[in-house]
Amino acid sequence: MFYSADLITMMGKSKFHYGYFLFNCSLGTTTTTINCGTSCLNQSWIEASDGLAFWPFDGSYVDIVGGYNGIRSPNLPTFVTGYLGQAASFDASMQQAIYTSYIPLNDVSFSIEAWIKPTGYPNSRDHSIVGLCPSKIINHCLHINIRNKKLYFGFYYDDIQGITTIPLNQWIHVVFDFNLTTKLQTIYLNGYQDVQAIASHSLEIDAGNFTIGINEGVNFPYSYFQGYIDQLSINRRTKSSCEILEIATLAGHFKFDTPSPFIDSGPNAVATTSSGTSIVNGYKNQAISFSGSSTSYFQAWGFTSLGSSQQPFSLTFWIKPQILSGTIVHLSTSSLGAGSECFPLLGFASNGAIVAQVLTDNNIVVTATGPILPISSLWIAIVQTWSPTNGLKLYVNNTLASSVAASTFLASEITPNYLTLGNCLNGCDGTCSGGSVGTPGPFTGAIDDWRIYSRELTSDDVCALCFAA
Repeated sequence: MFYSADLITMMGKSKFHYGYFLFNCSLGTTTTTINCGTSCLNQSWIEASDGLAFWPFDGSYVDIVGGYNGIRSPNLPTFVTGYLGQAASFDASMQQAIYTSYIPLNDVSFSIEAWIKPTGYPNSRDHSIVGLCPSKIINHCLHINIRNKKLYFGFYYDDIQGITTIPLNQWIHVVFDFNLTTKLQTIYLNGYQDVQAIASHSLEIDAGNFTIGINEGVNFPYSYFQGYIDQLSINRRTKSSCEILEIATLAGHFKFDTPSPFIDSGPNAVATTSSGTSIVNGYKNQAISFSGSSTSYFQAWGFTSLGSSQQPFSLTFWIKPQILSGTIVHLSTSSLGAGSECFPLLGFASNGAIVAQVLTDNNIVVTATGPILPISSLWIAIVQTWSPTNGLKLYVNNTLASSVAASTFLASEITPNYLTLGNCLNGCDGTCSGGSVGTPGPFTGAIDDWRIYSRELTSDDVCALCFAA
């Protein structure tokens, strides 16, 4: 990805604070090319066209897109807390499954995706996720399952199997994609390609029940699924690798733009609330402004990935502080800011330097200390990343300001998890560990384009964010 900028104009507004140059990311005259490498950020990827079916499994078996509702039967799955809201819980020993009417997938491109959490492998070989297999005839039997602990995508003859062993008791995002034009079959796991092959034919099924949690043809009745399935959807088109990566890993995206400034524009539509804030001119369109009062905050919840230990994550936003103190982003298991786990992910040290933090498995808050940000009319890009491999990193305007070793992240292992922007609420009173945040408390200033990812962003991603037009 390439962006153009006048580096002289850009650097002319830089400031020197505690050994770091803070370059303005805004684009100027197009005289110099900035090569940001490969990144899926700042692309238009949300595409709602050609939706065939979507089962959110929030207390019902209703397909809210195409009307392919679950048919009543005595062996329907129950409901549990899901990746988002609720999920369908399948017990293989009770032969629980969902049957719907025929869904037309013959001779078309299609993409089937879901969040799944296998809780056991009681069968000798197969654990079916979905199927459309009225008979075992070549290219007339869609079977999507976990076979020998790896993802499997077959038409009955045109079959491919993933290379990654699927763990138990972890939420994973899976996509099974078929491109009619190229005949490419692709399995994606957690946003990344697991395996790909070229099929000889398209799917050629024109009748039969679509099944969830079982397959009527392959290894029936010994392939019932054991575990949870959530957010199951079918689209009659292929999806790009960038779209799939963002759907799998963009946990929340808040643009703060009118007329609906507080909605999540990402794929999950997580719940939010706001108090004592205002909407002002932002880096991109509008931004949220915090007054610095104890009741000024924005909160979002439902971040299952942030409750999973050792799950990489990233936070990005643009900031224009008025006072260099307080909490910028606070993580808690309670909506009041406290709970069994709570600490500030980002805030200001006592000297005004911005800090990024992570709680390690020995219950110690590790801190990456950045520069003292300027108080001016300039917007500043902030990115925090963490992964077991690369530890904790803090970027300021496309510059890696600090990097520290932190190979573990002690997560709550419960759902939901709350992220509070601009405050720590009841967690400000010493109940929660503040780490290196000087005075945990309300933030004064504005924030724009806040994103939460369940992956570690790369330096190319950070560059793409910084120099986006």
